[in-house]
Amino acid sequence: MQEKIYLTSEIEKFTSKIRSGENFAFLRFDDAERLLMNDTEFAFLRDALNLEGENVYYGIPCACCNRENYYWYISRIRNKKNVTFENIFTSNFPQIKRDAVIITNETEKNDGFASLNVLKYFFADDCTNMGGLIERVINDLGHVKNILFVISAGAVSAAITAELYRNNPENCYIDFVPSTDIHGHDTKRDCWIFSPESTRFDVSVVLSAYKKPEALSEQIEAVKNQTLKPREIFLFQDGINGDYEIRFKPEIISQFTGTFTSPSNVGVWERFRYAMKAASEYVCIFDDDTIPGKRWLENCHFNAQLEDGIYGTIGIIVRDPDNYPKKCWRTGWRRPYAKTARVDFVGHSWFLRREYLGFMFDGTEKYQRFKTAGEDMCLSFKALENGVKTFVPPHPYNDTDLWGSLPECGMKYGNDRNAVSMNDSNINAMSEMMRVFSSDGWKFCINEPESHSLRVYLGSKLGYYMRKLRGL
Repeated sequence: MQEKIYLTSEIEKFTSKIRSGENFAFLRFDDAERLLMNDTEFAFLRDALNLEGENVYYGIPCACCNRENYYWYISRIRNKKNVTFENIFTSNFPQIKRDAVIITNETEKNDGFASLNVLKYFFADDCTNMGGLIERVINDLGHVKNILFVISAGAVSAAITAELYRNNPENCYIDFVPSTDIHGHDTKRDCWIFSPESTRFDVSVVLSAYKKPEALSEQIEAVKNQTLKPREIFLFQDGINGDYEIRFKPEIISQFTGTFTSPSNVGVWERFRYAMKAASEYVCIFDDDTIPGKRWLENCHFNAQLEDGIYGTIGIIVRDPDNYPKKCWRTGWRRPYAKTARVDFVGHSWFLRREYLGFMFDGTEKYQRFKTAGEDMCLSFKALENGVKTFVPPHPYNDTDLWGSLPECGMKYGNDRNAVSMNDSNINAMSEMMRVFSSDGWKFCINEPESHSLRVYLGSKLGYYMRKLRGL
């Protein structure tokens, strides 16, 4: 399990910094700031998010109370080592005797600052007057040093804090929020985030293209809008044996970090080898018929920090390898289950540490001869030999944002006549491969009581009928 840091220890750390007279900038970001960043009128807030400096700290929502916004912010901040909690400075300001300048709304003039030696107040009338406010502060006090500036001006506080720090980093700048503005936190919980020192959030995405080009524009749009923003996006386009080829428009290709087009058909394995060139700690590879919900990468990454492994959007629990695919249980987007499910292998998308890709090419030539099948089985089979298990992260039946495949898109593209799984010869190849892996000693999770395979089956069946019942 990945290391965590907790709110109480961070409060003590930053209170100590202020007491000792240390100069730093603390910028706070939450739901309101994220919403405003999507408005061109408030694009300056994105500049605040990109403020850099060794003593610049970014307060963002915690992973336990507001996971979606936590991932949105942390994957868009460059200096992740300085990420902390957005609710460190709330309610009354710490009881500290220090010279201070307060920038606030007039109604909050005496709210929580009783212990400070307030040198001057500046009032933020409204968001549109922010430029004039900053200019007044800089003209009056832009030259001072070692003063505490407390900024409590709503959603634009981070932008004001950033501009004042850029003008003069030799002061302490705190983006402070009254407790009435804090929402969604369990006040009885010691909130936590993954340790920014030891946790890697970078992920590279590889999209595949074969005979379904109409899905690609939807795929890349869905990937670009993930809460966990990808570091890079690649395209692997398999060649088509025959009399035609597919060429994508330049405006689509330009959205990729890199592309590769095979001159001939190489099957389903080579995209995994191609993904090994990625620069990130994690990779996520997608089938060409899979359009993920906007929180899919977040869902995989979060659960991978709790239990390392391979994560995918539809999982297979093998009941009888001699009668696969007839005798198996499925869970994931076709049969949603609200908990993490241990499975034998996954398909449609694969999220894992990049280094694990090497398992499927280590002495696996006899499996690779099945050109159009078995890559998903081989990955999990070889990974399990190296102590790495395979999972499907939670797919709550009523929250498709977390799903690895949006159901309407999965049904539309997955049932296309060009889908590999719709080809009888490929299904026969899958059956043969399963028997080969079984004879080579695959230890199926249905035989492991701690995998709770029956519970996964029953829960997935319930999720399926709950969606049907509610017309979803």
